[in-house]
Amino acid sequence: MIWLSAASDIATISLAIVAVAAYGWYQLDLLMRRRRLEQFLKSERKGKRHKDDLGRRTVLFLASQLRMTEAEVLEAGFKSGKLICVPGFDKETHRADTIFFEYDHDHANRS
Repeated sequence: MIWLSAASDIATISLAIVAVAAYGWYQLDLLMRRRRLEQFLKSERKGKRHKDDLGRRTVLFLASQLRMTEAEVLEAGFKSGKLICVPGFDKETHRADTIFFEYDHDHANRS
């Protein structure tokens, strides 16, 4: 019965190691997605695509360009301190119908 107790202890320790490693991998993945989003939006300067371009990009556009899901883009965008979230309004109803993210160059200069 000693081997059963030892096996139980090993399993408990192994589970803890796997859990900590999985949590670390998850946090690293979040950080990498957030940085990728920030770098992409930093390169999307005002006027880059046309003269009236404000440097704002929709969640759907960002998801397609960065190969992320919309949920991942939203999570990374909301956790970033370097991005501004701006609602887009429907011209007829004047209600918010989309979400834009843009890089906050002023905040980046202050940091």
